[in-house]
Amino acid sequence: MKTVSAIAGHSSVSFTLDTYGHVLEEHKRESMKLMNKIYMEEIEQKEHKYAVSVKQNDKNNYLFQSVDFPEIQYTSAEMLSGMNTLKENIKQFVLEHPYKIPIEQIDYIPQTAEETIFYINV
Repeated sequence: MKTVSAIAGHSSVSFTLDTYGHVLEEHKRESMKLMNKIYMEEIEQKEHKYAVSVKQNDKNNYLFQSVDFPEIQYTSAEMLSGMNTLKENIKQFVLEHPYKIPIEQIDYIPQTAEETIFYINV
């Protein structure tokens, strides 16, 4: 900036910044889009390990619940399809809520004898 100020013949860098340092709305939008793209790519590339609670209900269905995001639940008659669906739901949730990255619950202890904990990478 000092070089630009000298070339322009200004007496100080602060004068140059006051004169030419304004930010146009369109530049702000473009910068925010770029920052969002960079940040979202970083989130998408980083894998997290999530604890998943699995319980069997009285109808012999499995109830899958994210320990990190309790609002994410899924019920399925099949273990594998239930885990895959919950994994996709967690992945979508994290993409939609990039600022809600969890503290990874690596040492989560089941709360009841009926509860089993699995860890999935998303």
